[in-house]
Amino acid sequence: MKDRYILAGFSLVVVILVFWSRHHIFFWDTVQFAGRHGDWYINNGLFSGGLPEHLDSGHPPTFGIYLATLYRIFGRHLPTAHFAMLPFLLINLYYACKLGKLVLDNRYWVYMLAMLVCPFYLGHSVLVSPDLLLVTGFLASLYGVLGNQKKSFVFGSILLSVISIRGMIVLFLLGMYELSRRKSAEGNLLQRLRKTILIYLPAIILFIFFQLWHAWQTKWIGFHEDSPWSPSFTLVQGKTMVYHIGLYIWRLLDFGMIVIYLAIIFFIKQTRQQRYALLPLVFILILGLGLITVPFTGLINHRYYLPIQLVSLLWMLQLTRKINIGIVLTVVMLMAFGNLIIYPDKIAQGWDSTAAHWPYYQLEQEMYNYIASNSELTSAIGTAYPTRGNRRFLDPQSNHNGYHPYNLLTDKYILYSNIMNDFSDEALDELSKNWTIVHSIESKGVKMILYGKE
Repeated sequence: MKDRYILAGFSLVVVILVFWSRHHIFFWDTVQFAGRHGDWYINNGLFSGGLPEHLDSGHPPTFGIYLATLYRIFGRHLPTAHFAMLPFLLINLYYACKLGKLVLDNRYWVYMLAMLVCPFYLGHSVLVSPDLLLVTGFLASLYGVLGNQKKSFVFGSILLSVISIRGMIVLFLLGMYELSRRKSAEGNLLQRLRKTILIYLPAIILFIFFQLWHAWQTKWIGFHEDSPWSPSFTLVQGKTMVYHIGLYIWRLLDFGMIVIYLAIIFFIKQTRQQRYALLPLVFILILGLGLITVPFTGLINHRYYLPIQLVSLLWMLQLTRKINIGIVLTVVMLMAFGNLIIYPDKIAQGWDSTAAHWPYYQLEQEMYNYIASNSELTSAIGTAYPTRGNRRFLDPQSNHNGYHPYNLLTDKYILYSNIMNDFSDEALDELSKNWTIVHSIESKGVKMILYGKE
């Protein structure tokens, strides 16, 4: 009975969080996956096939179809989209509870708490994002592997396979970990491989079917030369590769997660029982996700590494199972303070992976209202991702044309926020030195400034 109250308490927190964020506009990559994809399917029909080439990033369009379906039922507005995430957020909590019980016994609730306050997860938990579904698939699959729960694994693996190519890569990495866990007594490598593949078959069949159908329709897989995302897949070399390796390490340690990895290093020396149980999985995920992101120009994004962070949290808590609970909670809270980190304007920040971005929504609405009340401004403003473009991709109910991509030479007004990483250092210097501030608002380190040319 106590377990139910604990799960209900954490669930209430999640429901309140979704209710609080129900009017938040789409943010960062969700502008693409929620805004543009959902908009296309609600306008063109749920069974209209694949996405047009300018929207197609090679992933199954399941998420956009899911949102469009709910728009048809509950109405085309932001609360529908946000509450569409609630079932998955609650399932994530459920599997965090299950994994906690499996690994931590009576301290299972600490893993639930740690996941909820982890900046990578908490920052993302208010977004309308397919990555929340990938987390669901990953946690369900991981519980299936660690707890030998086939139904959970099949559910999780299918979800991973129908959301994105990255989901299938994570599933492959889980398969490698499962193979490493199987004892030689279960047969030779070929026999163990056969046993492992059988349970993966539903996900594999669905993924291959989509990729073959997609390739037949488009004549390409993953991306093509004219794709808006093709520059992100450019291979790097030499010193840039070394820089990317350093950047990858920084991403893993960012936003307070360094506390978790330092705790692992410290407590692994203090713990004898099962101290290396999750090390192979952490290693496989770090190596595997690093290999598919580090060699490329634009793929080192915080949200891609959510599986690594969630397993690292679980491993740290496993190592501290015999440690005083006060010390453990202190480590978790120190990590949570990572949500307060905001870098200087000229350092790009993964804003969708920290709660530090939350003030942006109120600021953006205030600035939008200010601009709307001044008719001479509305059609003359340049800005950057994620605010540029037709506003219906940010808010499904809006009919506003939005703001165009900024141009320092031709624009009369430019809207800037420090959550926009697309302003170069030179552009920021130009704005601060040679442009006038027309209107400026700020909250908790997040700011929005409307500049006018003198």
